Amino acid sequence: MNSARSWSLGMGEILVMKSADVGFMRSLVSYSHDGLEFECPCWIPPFTDSPKPALFVFPNLWGPNAYWEEMLEVYASLGYPVMVVDMYGKDTRPQTHPEAMEVIGALKQNRELVRKRALKALEEFTGLPEVDSERVAALGYCFGGMCVLELARISAPVLGVISMHGALDTPLPATGAGEVKPKVLVLHGSEDPSIPDSDVSDFIGEMRAAEADWQLVHFGGQVHAFTDLNANRPGQAEYHALTDQRSWKMFTNFLDELF
Repeated sequence: MNSARSWSLGMGEILVMKSADVGFMRSLVSYSHDGLEFECPCWIPPFTDSPKPALFVFPNLWGPNAYWEEMLEVYASLGYPVMVVDMYGKDTRPQTHPEAMEVIGALKQNRELVRKRALKALEEFTGLPEVDSERVAALGYCFGGMCVLELARISAPVLGVISMHGALDTPLPATGAGEVKPKVLVLHGSEDPSIPDSDVSDFIGEMRAAEADWQLVHFGGQVHAFTDLNANRPGQAEYHALTDQRSWKMFTNFLDELF
């Protein structure tokens, strides 16, 4: 009998077969960049005998830890090759919230470095023979949501980006028409205390100036991390099942449009 795990994520429950049963190929994509070693968990669906559309996932502030290893099963259930991006280097895995905030704080202050690391990871991912390099979407959560928006601002070679409760501000905004070529979907908690209304207004102005193909969804009453099952800081970061389901449906619909 096949073993399975069910996840309450949009479109009802997603039934995810255990990788050993359905032939998923799990590996680490390892590479060097600017003197650091990086390791990105990657899953390839079974029966991938030709390049397929692919999903490029930026985790939240914790980086590619055990939670994101499990989430690979969820994304793989969609049938796409998927890689979870290591933005820190393999020797940096925060264990406490203050440690994680220190790591992302340094990167938030250096968006050029964020862009370089993200592009290098994308280059490695699209170099896999199972990945159709012309049909890639980038998904990011929290800090990862910030990362995918930075990719959009430099028109990285992805069809679209999806930011889930990600930071919207940037010191390097797109300023001219046509600068943002990927389609943009931002899923945002209207009461997220980490994203002031001024950041939302600035982002809207930036997308208008760039004449981007963009969507911004406000989930009323929701704070930060509404998709994170482990988020439990009332008024700051809290999981919300219905919003998780709604955002998953919007995300998968967006993928259908892109691919």
